[in-house]
Amino acid sequence: MPRLDQPARRWRDAIRRIEDLGYATVSISDHFTRGWIMEPVVAMTVAAEVTERLRVLSLVLGNNYRHPVLVHKAMATLDVLSGGRVEVGLGAGWLQRDYQAAGMPLDPPGARIDRLGGGAGAQGPVRPGTPSAPLGARGAGRTRIGALRNRHETAYDICGWPQSPHRRESTRELNNQIGLV
Repeated sequence: MPRLDQPARRWRDAIRRIEDLGYATVSISDHFTRGWIMEPVVAMTVAAEVTERLRVLSLVLGNNYRHPVLVHKAMATLDVLSGGRVEVGLGAGWLQRDYQAAGMPLDPPGARIDRLGGGAGAQGPVRPGTPSAPLGARGAGRTRIGALRNRHETAYDICGWPQSPHRRESTRELNNQIGLV
């Protein structure tokens, strides 16, 4: 998702341009540090509103930063209002600086992944008869993440992309195409 280092109108235009170029999905991360200033749920909502086909993905929401029931309600509502274009990625959290910025302790990985399992359990349809948004779970503990995936039929394991020269070049190329550089 484009960074919000430009006027809001230009940011919306960049999202539309991504869709016009034929991309299927735009994603946003959930960090308090590393240059991320946008609140992911709000950014996903605006991106869904200004497009018609583009899927919006949280890659990933930090499970410890938000109550799982509120995440479920927001994502399920957005999924219905966007015509089913939401994908929800939940993560156990890992970046010490984010926890420090939020004033929260960084618990051991096992405890965070166990909490992630409880958060994933809160996901479901916003109202009877409507499907749940696809749910992804991310964490370093492959055994616990695998068990989480097995308990929740829509959960899948999301892996981050390696920082490769090809990925950096692809990002530069997309930024050129949508007019961000």
